[in-house]
Amino acid sequence: MRVPTYQQQVSYQAPTARTVQLAVPTLESSRSKRLTDLETAGQVLQGAVDVKNAIEEQFAGKASGKESVPMQSKAAQTDEAVFLSENFSSPARQQLLAFSRDQAFETNPAAPDVPSDAVGKLDDFFGQQARQLALHPEQADQSLLAQDYAAIRREVADVQARQQQAARQEQFNQGAGSFVQTAALISSPSVLEQYMQANLAAAQTEAQANGLTAIQWQQQKQLLQKQALQHNMETSLTNGEPAQAQAVLNHFQAQFSEEEKSLLQGKITACTADHLARQLSASAYEKCRDEKGEINPTALQQFAQEAAQTHQADSQPLYAALQMQVAAQRRADLKQQADMFGQLLQDKAADDFSGAQVLIRQNFTSEKEFAHTQKVWQEMQAAPQPADTAAAFNELYQKLETGRLARAELDAAQEQHKISARDYLHLQQQYCLRQAGQWDLRDNLLDISVDKLCRSYNLSDAEMQQAKYFIFSAGADMQTRLHAAQELKRLLTLQENKK
Repeated sequence: MRVPTYQQQVSYQAPTARTVQLAVPTLESSRSKRLTDLETAGQVLQGAVDVKNAIEEQFAGKASGKESVPMQSKAAQTDEAVFLSENFSSPARQQLLAFSRDQAFETNPAAPDVPSDAVGKLDDFFGQQARQLALHPEQADQSLLAQDYAAIRREVADVQARQQQAARQEQFNQGAGSFVQTAALISSPSVLEQYMQANLAAAQTEAQANGLTAIQWQQQKQLLQKQALQHNMETSLTNGEPAQAQAVLNHFQAQFSEEEKSLLQGKITACTADHLARQLSASAYEKCRDEKGEINPTALQQFAQEAAQTHQADSQPLYAALQMQVAAQRRADLKQQADMFGQLLQDKAADDFSGAQVLIRQNFTSEKEFAHTQKVWQEMQAAPQPADTAAAFNELYQKLETGRLARAELDAAQEQHKISARDYLHLQQQYCLRQAGQWDLRDNLLDISVDKLCRSYNLSDAEMQQAKYFIFSAGADMQTRLHAAQELKRLLTLQENKK
């Protein structure tokens, strides 16, 4: 099974479900349509009326002499009914509105995924209110509570319908996401086409049930097709299968515009070149280096052209990919050489002659470089430090800071004894770090700061050369050089105090 290495975020044109606070009904909410839901309210109220009539009949029977029961006067009953159902500030009206806001849309904790029947809950609640208040059916159209119920019920029904629509759309989006992700696992273009046709036919049925028009569905269908195909190709490219992506693009090219095809083809071409370059990078690195280990661009370009013809690939993308691959390998080798020079500069290297020899031998493939480095290290152990090397060292270090130093200059300076063997190894270490992309940019600022410090103490040119040499030959890491700069400032301050 081809498992995608990433999941693409799929965006669809769909409303987002959200909780809607119900507003207090206003005259504007019912202006265009008179309270047509009052018929429903009357039906709910009828149950309460039946209960009320049964109670009145019971009271009438008791009044005939069977049992004496205190009865309220008709006027008192009317006043109570008015107070309970018709009063502007009736608590029942407040309770009805509060229920629609706080409880109607609550889900069942035992089944949180089941949508709430808000309208049904509201009907039940209002039915209970109607039975308690014993409203008259002939007053239903005039009852303030019934009018509240009709307006609130219509709004609750609208909100519930929107929520149900959003839930259906969300479910459709989840299905679309699963469809796109699964489509990425199919390697055969013909099988992928059959899979897409079956899924899109089912999706059309759901989309139409959700209220999408024919035009809207065509737009949705094109979006789903492109997303499934693009994700399939992206997965192939991520898994290093550019040929599979090319096969899908060739089979479904009619689904894409010219601009889209050009972009996808560019991605496939780049991935093909990168995949081939990884296979050929070791051979290219070995064949295209000079005796100093530097990559020869002309030789690399020739290598890329020959490889492109052999593997039926584009030479220019392959050359660019090979440049990146061999440059990465070169940086790794330079970092390893920098570590080697650092170890040779340590005092303990002098006590382990055979270990140092092995270290040098393992880090050079060029016989000339191996012999020269071995000779310099041996000279460092045997020969004394030259008397005056500060100016030459600083000049080479200045070129190193600006990226103008060639490795051949280091060899020449050492062979002419302008710098010591130790300084040569130190500069080689710094050169390797810079070429490997690990140069600390603070070094340039430190150089400027040292110049200002020396001028502030009125040092001569020769003294300034010694000061810079003291700092920049101290060590390969910035912390060591900063510590040396602080030590220089302390020494200069002591000298100033003696004056």
